[in-house]
Amino acid sequence: MYVPSNSIDRTPPRVSMRIFTDELASVLPALIDFLKDERFRNHDLWANLIPYQAEPYGNGNSLGHCVRPDIILTEEGPKVVELDFVPGGRGHILNALETDGQRNAFLAPFASWYRGLQDSGIVYATATDDPAYRETEIFAQALNATWGTPIQAINIDDGTPDGLIVDRLFQRSELRRPHCFDNCEVITKEPFLDSKAVFALIWHNEMEELLKDRLGDHGLAFLRQAFPETYSIPQLQATPAGHKQLLQIVDERELWLIKNADVDTDGCWGCRGVVLGQRYTKKRFREALFGNAPNHKDLGAQPIVQRFHPSKDWKDVWDRVVFGLHRKADPALLDRDEAESVCKPAQKHVFARLGPFFLLDNSARTVLQPPYGLLTLRQDPQTHGASDSIIMAFQRD
Repeated sequence: MYVPSNSIDRTPPRVSMRIFTDELASVLPALIDFLKDERFRNHDLWANLIPYQAEPYGNGNSLGHCVRPDIILTEEGPKVVELDFVPGGRGHILNALETDGQRNAFLAPFASWYRGLQDSGIVYATATDDPAYRETEIFAQALNATWGTPIQAINIDDGTPDGLIVDRLFQRSELRRPHCFDNCEVITKEPFLDSKAVFALIWHNEMEELLKDRLGDHGLAFLRQAFPETYSIPQLQATPAGHKQLLQIVDERELWLIKNADVDTDGCWGCRGVVLGQRYTKKRFREALFGNAPNHKDLGAQPIVQRFHPSKDWKDVWDRVVFGLHRKADPALLDRDEAESVCKPAQKHVFARLGPFFLLDNSARTVLQPPYGLLTLRQDPQTHGASDSIIMAFQRD
């Protein structure tokens, strides 16, 4: 839960979630191993629902992963609504932190993680059609200056570096030309890990025994508590019982949302592939569930339907930012537009999304957790980094 402060030193808000994030860190490696396992990849059903056909970023397994889950603090407890394996936010966090000590504490786990992965240099890479280059530049310069990490920000379309680690902040849809990644080590070579279909997998009863075998009884129970109830729409459409369940979801549409579960496309991130039931008529939401997406929405090849959990109200934090008691990331420095509403006290319920980082070393089997994460506030239940949102840092307690 959020711990309010009476200070005026603009320190990031503290959020008590360490027990939860430690539990998530303990089960993440086993979940990733399960998704990569050839026996599961050849499963009759899930081999088609998880996008294993997406082109990998080079040969072999990844050295490691940088994962930033999107966590919502709800009345039912923390809920993980996405596992982002190509996450932004590092530059925003650095810009939102107040002191060198805070920035160094955030950077230290990244320096240690890179050092453990490989001795060669690192590039933090965006692509031409990706607006995040300034963020990668801020992060790379700070990490090199503070910890001596051999890292630089690049546009991958300028050339694929040989023999280096590529920490990617781009999707294939953002590349201007084809690339071969066989001569470098890309962090998260397996794009299928980014698919939101994993949430439906965790909730699929027919997979329960196999999941328990790989994740343990406690691990599966934790993920089912942490992940919102989720189903594959094509799976439900395929059976009479599933069809009936879809019709029930239509009747309860304010409690559900539809998400794109593809990877490496422009429609699978942000809110481009999200249909929030409460914003549509019963007729329109039913059409979306049965294959006719609303205008300007790309639901992809294998969409999921997920229970919607609104966050608690974060008006207090929003107003503290407006009155200068908490610091936010400077939108101008990060090439972001900012709506006039973010400079005024909150007029409505403020929804929040928390993004702590998990740094996985697949060889050492370790998971590092930087003490600060990304906090996004918006007076809208679809909480993402739009111009009417506040982006800042939070401290994980």
